[in-house]
Amino acid sequence: MNKQGKGLFATRDYAEGEIIFIEWPLVSAQFAWNAAYKYLACDHCMQSLETTEQMVRRLTGNASLILPHADCCSVRPSEHVVCQYCSVSCISTSMQCNTEVQSKK
Repeated sequence: MNKQGKGLFATRDYAEGEIIFIEWPLVSAQFAWNAAYKYLACDHCMQSLETTEQMVRRLTGNASLILPHADCCSVRPSEHVVCQYCSVSCISTSMQCNTEVQSKK
């Protein structure tokens, strides 16, 4: 067994769905085409800020389009926040930008 490099080794059993490791990127950026197609995503975690139905309506130009099972979309616009210091849009359940910015001031 090669014992070089990074690794993550469990010392106990974990429940299904339990978060065991979080690592925030040092640098991240969205694709250039995201801006060209006006894709809305969190500048911090890259999660979508629009529902699937909103995205399809935007891309097709059909504002009256209704997708079946829209309730299955995990995007919740009511959870979005905008940092008052840097205007970065974030998902409120992720590490909030405003908390991060405030700690650096």
